[in-house]
Amino acid sequence: MIACFRTFGVPALTFASTAPSPEKPPSTSQGAGRFAWIDWFRGLACILMFQTHAYDAWTREPFRQGLYWDIARMQLGGFPARMFLFLAGVSLMLRYAGDARRGVSPKDARRGALWRGCEVLLYGLLFRVAEWLLGGAERKNLPELFKVDILNCIGVSLMICALLVPPRPKGRSPVPIVALLAAVAVVFAAPLVQRWPWPEWLPASIAAYLWDGTPLGTFPQLPFLAYTLGGAVFGSYWLKAASEQRLAKALLISSILGLLLALAIQWGNWRGYALFSPSPTVPIPAFPSSFGYRLGMCLLLAGAAYVWTTWRGSARFSPLRTLGQASLLVYVVHVEMVYGRLTWSLHHRLHPITVTALIVLLSVLMIALAWFRVERFGPWLRTLRGQSSTLGSVRSATGK
Repeated sequence: MIACFRTFGVPALTFASTAPSPEKPPSTSQGAGRFAWIDWFRGLACILMFQTHAYDAWTREPFRQGLYWDIARMQLGGFPARMFLFLAGVSLMLRYAGDARRGVSPKDARRGALWRGCEVLLYGLLFRVAEWLLGGAERKNLPELFKVDILNCIGVSLMICALLVPPRPKGRSPVPIVALLAAVAVVFAAPLVQRWPWPEWLPASIAAYLWDGTPLGTFPQLPFLAYTLGGAVFGSYWLKAASEQRLAKALLISSILGLLLALAIQWGNWRGYALFSPSPTVPIPAFPSSFGYRLGMCLLLAGAAYVWTTWRGSARFSPLRTLGQASLLVYVVHVEMVYGRLTWSLHHRLHPITVTALIVLLSVLMIALAWFRVERFGPWLRTLRGQSSTLGSVRSATGK
């Protein structure tokens, strides 16, 4: 296994290049100027998200139980959101590294990271409004506007993570200790806080961002913030390793750690070891073991993504990498296709085999949409941004 990772080693620049160099025009080829295996990992999360939502929306009642349902909806369905949140933390570290290379001050880098979190949160709020309007804009569905979905969670998690993890000057420890300690605190506090009823003076729309004691709290910060903090910790470690030309070794170590963590937790669950037990008020607590298992699998999948993309090469077309580069767009479009008016006649009415066939079709359509976004719309957007940046530089230089 060590030989395998060494064979597929990637230069440090490949990791660090999250933005095109000003001396070299950006390329439209897949993975150019990007950390390719991160895109592939994000694309895998998209595929898992498609199957999770489709099985949930379209499978008819007799099949919504048993082994099939447990694997497709409960087991695999638990990964996409965690993977996106984990990658949000990794992306924050990549952003900081890119800002440092461009000479951005730590203060401005943190401000930019906070704004990015606000931007994602705004996308989440606008998405809820759009869903409400497309669903008929019925008054009885107004509370759905305040539902804390995955985009809301990612946006708030990014802001909190940016506050806890500042840009790190060169020469300092690559591991953000504050993020590590905060992640541990969140993991162990979540099952305790879940047992508390949210105070009546606090609006449910606000409480939903803290814990899932309200119907609106689909993705509260407790415990999902821990995944973004964990991504920041391992993202820092991978960045440091990449700068020292040992990224393959670092990913091998984190993959082994993830595998051991996942196996140990599964063994503990099989033996019946648990720090927290269900209760009438909290039938499914946010077990620390669940976090450890999901985090371990994220680390293992990150290593697998690295091996696969370096073996295949970034010059080839990759459906998953393309999905990863347009993940926000395919998220918004596929949710409307799966849960919206277009497929209302299919909801809870199909056999699993039929649903599986539709998932394949849905995935192909989303890959095509992502390809258009990356290869056709992407170059035009980069040109527009480049012109705006050049105009801003001229104005700054001339004082106009």
